[in-house]
Amino acid sequence: MQNRVFRGFRKVLFLVAGLVLVSVAMARGGAPTPRTFTLAATSTPTLNPWQSKWETVLKAARQEGRVVVYAGPGDDRRRALTEAFEKAYPGIKVEYLGLNFGDLAARLASELRAGAVQADLFFGGTGSMYNLLRPLHAWDSLEPYLVRPEVADPRNWRDGMHSFTDPERAMYEYSTIISGGVTINTNRMSMKNVPDHMGLLNPRWKGRLASISPLFPGSGQGSFTGFWLKPKLGPEFIRGLREQQLVFASDYAQGVDWILHGVYDILLGAPSDITAELARQGAPVHYFVPEGYGSASVGGGVVARVKGGPQPNAATVYINWFLGPEAQDRINKVIVQASRRADVSASYLDASAVPQPGRIYGRIDDPKALSIRPDMVKLVKSLWR
Repeated sequence: MQNRVFRGFRKVLFLVAGLVLVSVAMARGGAPTPRTFTLAATSTPTLNPWQSKWETVLKAARQEGRVVVYAGPGDDRRRALTEAFEKAYPGIKVEYLGLNFGDLAARLASELRAGAVQADLFFGGTGSMYNLLRPLHAWDSLEPYLVRPEVADPRNWRDGMHSFTDPERAMYEYSTIISGGVTINTNRMSMKNVPDHMGLLNPRWKGRLASISPLFPGSGQGSFTGFWLKPKLGPEFIRGLREQQLVFASDYAQGVDWILHGVYDILLGAPSDITAELARQGAPVHYFVPEGYGSASVGGGVVARVKGGPQPNAATVYINWFLGPEAQDRINKVIVQASRRADVSASYLDASAVPQPGRIYGRIDDPKALSIRPDMVKLVKSLWR
C-alpha cells in the first residue's frame, strides 16, 4: 500500500516539474527544448589484449612459484639473472644452474633423452644449442611468448627485427659482438704491436701463440670457424698456425693464465667477458679485435625455452622480463656484448667489438657457418695429433 502511494506521489512530482518547465519556456517566448537523461554507467577499465594475457600468465606463474634457468658460470652472471627478477616478481624464485656451455648442453641432453626435463630456460651459444640440442627437439618456439609490447615490438630491436638462429624461431639472439679478437698482456705488449692475421705466420711469433681449443663448442671453435670462412685465410691459414707451433688451452682459465704469466704473447679465441672481468679486477689483460680480424657472432647471447619445461608460465614471465631494456643492459655488461635492443647502450665495450651501422660482417655461428664446423674440427684433429 505504501509503495503504491509513493509511486503515485512521484508521478505527481514529475508532472508538476514538467508543467513548471513548460511555463518557464513559454514565458521566454518559445516551446520547451526536449531533454534526454542518461544514467551514468559504472564500469571497469578495459584491458588491452596483451594486458589480459599477461595478467593470466602472471597469476599462473606465481602459483608455479619458481623458474629453472641453465646459464653460464660466474657470480656476476648469476646475480644479473636472478636478483633483479626476484625483486620485480616476488613469489617467483629463480633456481639457477651455472656451468660452462658444453657441460650445460650435456646435462640438458641427458634430461631430454631420459624424458625428465628440469630446465625451463637455457642460455648459451649457437654451437651446442643448434648442433647438439636442436636435433633432440629441445626448444619450444619462442615468438608466441613475447607478450609485453616493449619486447614483442620488433621496432625496439636493432635493424627493426627479432633475430633467431633457427627456422623454428626458438633460439632468440639477444646480443651480438664482433668476435675473433685477441687477448694480450698489456704489461708485455701494446695493441699496435699485434699483427694482422697473416702476420701471425711471421717466424717472429713461432712458439708465442696460443688459442682456446677449437675442438669443442665455444669461442675457440668460433674463432677457427672464422679463419676457415675468410676468403684470404681458409684451411691453409690453419695449417700455417700449426707450423707456428700454436698450442691449445683446454679452457679459458688456462689460456688467460698463460698470457698473464708470459708463457705466450697472444691468445686467440678467448671470450671477451672472461678477459673483461679480469681487467676489472686489475689484471693487466686486454681483449680487442684488430682491424680485419672481426666476424659477427652472438657469442653466448642466445636464450631458448626448453620444450617440456615444468614451469611454462614462469618461463614466459621471465623471458619478457629478460628481454626488456633494464635486464638487457645488466646482462650484456656482464657478458661484455652489445644488446640487440635499440635502446640499450654499448658504451662499456671497446669500439672494435661493437657492430658498426651499415657494415657487413660474416657470421661465424649461423646455420651455414655451423655446417662447416665438422670439416674444420676434422682438419684440426689431423694437424694437432
